[in-house]
Amino acid sequence: MTPHRFPLSFVHSDAGRAELLPAGASLLLLDSIHAPASFILLHFLAAALRKHRPVILLNLSQPAGYWTSLLQKQGIQPESAQYKHLLTTIDQLEQLEPSIKLQQSSPLVIIDDLSSIIWASERPADQLIDAFQAFLPAQLKSPFSLVSVFHQDLVHTNKRDREIFNHLINRYHIILRTRALGGQGRGELIIQRGPGYLSDLNLPITLSSEQTTQYKITDNSLSFYPKGLDKAFI
Repeated sequence: MTPHRFPLSFVHSDAGRAELLPAGASLLLLDSIHAPASFILLHFLAAALRKHRPVILLNLSQPAGYWTSLLQKQGIQPESAQYKHLLTTIDQLEQLEPSIKLQQSSPLVIIDDLSSIIWASERPADQLIDAFQAFLPAQLKSPFSLVSVFHQDLVHTNKRDREIFNHLINRYHIILRTRALGGQGRGELIIQRGPGYLSDLNLPITLSSEQTTQYKITDNSLSFYPKGLDKAFI
């Protein structure tokens, strides 16, 4: 997959858009089996590393080396001297702390994904919600950005999934949904301000309730189009 430019604006900037979530912001990424959102996670992961921002990755659903392989296709070698002290897991968090202090940059925490925990357990919704809180790195003393993935395939048919979904929706600042469109690899990104967004957080997030972007994924490329401007999508 070739490097790409993410089409959505989260933060005011001279260019009218920015690559990174601001410190303290949280984003809930809602996808499905028909519209997987790994390419969005890859965007955030690669953008953070290119800006020398520390990343804490909690990988619950992908094989070991999955994200390393995708990053390499983006021209990033996670094991190189340039990046190896920036990308880590929750278990190795102490190794990242010197980099956080050195870079003076708030870390990005990625949880991929919450649904794996739900589907692997028979525990009730309230216990699982408590378990989600335990994943967050409480020992981090600086504010961090959070991106969590939730597969919404069973929200309409499974009561437990629906209860957890409703809880999450009300606690994140930004909700980003993927929706499949027609052929394989085609879809829409829908971005919304979440109920968790509070004005006193002073996060410079610019969102539009009407902002919808269409995308097309092929073997070697990823293309974005404003909704309605690409005839192949209509």
